[in-house]
Amino acid sequence: MKINGVTITGQAGTSGSSGTSGSSGTSGTSGVDGGSSNLFEYSAKTTSQSGSPGSGFVLWNNSTQTGSTSISVDHINSAGDDIDIILGLVAINSKIVFQDMSNSDNYQTWTVTGTPINTPNDYYTYPVTLSASAGTGSAGFTNNQLLIVYLQAPAGTSGTSGSSGINAFPVVTYTATTVVLGTGDASEYLRMNNANPITASIPPQSAVTWAADTEIVIEQVAAGKVTISGGTGVTLNYNSTSPSTADQYAVIGLKRVAENTWTLFGDLTQ
Repeated sequence: MKINGVTITGQAGTSGSSGTSGSSGTSGTSGVDGGSSNLFEYSAKTTSQSGSPGSGFVLWNNSTQTGSTSISVDHINSAGDDIDIILGLVAINSKIVFQDMSNSDNYQTWTVTGTPINTPNDYYTYPVTLSASAGTGSAGFTNNQLLIVYLQAPAGTSGTSGSSGINAFPVVTYTATTVVLGTGDASEYLRMNNANPITASIPPQSAVTWAADTEIVIEQVAAGKVTISGGTGVTLNYNSTSPSTADQYAVIGLKRVAENTWTLFGDLTQ
C-alpha cells in the first residue's frame, strides 16, 4: 500500500570494528532506524477540535487542519481494536500520516514535536507540526472520511565508533655506524645492523622541525650497541647508566616530550 512522504527502513548494522595498521577504527554504523511501523483504519472527525475523538476517530485542534498544532487519536480504531499500547509508543520526532483510504494522493504527514498526552483508556493527543500534505489532505479531510493512520517511530541514534587500531610503525634498516635522525624517521621502527658500535644522534629543533610528540623505536640487530646522542641544546632523559641499548635485539624508544627534550625508554644499558 502506497504511503506518501514516508520511507520504511530496516535495521542498521552494529558498531564498527577496530581499525588496522595504525589507522583509527572505523566509525560505527547508524543505530536502529526507528521501531515498528503500523497502519490502522480511522475516520476523520471535523465537528469538534478538542476532547475525545470517539471510538474509531481522529481530530485536529484547528478547523483548518493543516494549521493544527495537535492531533488526537482514539485508542479504539475503526475495526474496534484497542491500540492504546501502540499509541503510547509514539514519541517526539515520530511521524504520523493520515491518508485517504481510497486515494494515496490525499494525505497529511505530521511530525510529533512534544510529549504526547494520554487521557487514560480514551485517547492520545500529540503536539505536531505539518511536514507535508497533498490533495484533500491540504484542503482538509471531510467529516467521517475513511483514513489510514500510519505511525512510524523516530530514527535511532548513531552506533558507537570503532576502537583505535594498532599503532604499527614501518620497519627501516640502517647499516651505518653513524646515523643522524630526522623527521623521516618519526613513527618508524629502525633496525640498526652493524657489528661495530653505532651512534644515533638527535639534532636540535633549530636544525630539524620535529613535530610534537614524535616517537622513534630503535632495535639493536647485531653486536654493535646503539648509543643515542643529543645535538647542541638537546636534553636526553633516561633512567639507566647510559643512553645505549643493552645487548643484541634490545629495543628502545625515543619520545619528544618538549622542544629539544627527549625521553629514552626500553631495554637500555643498566
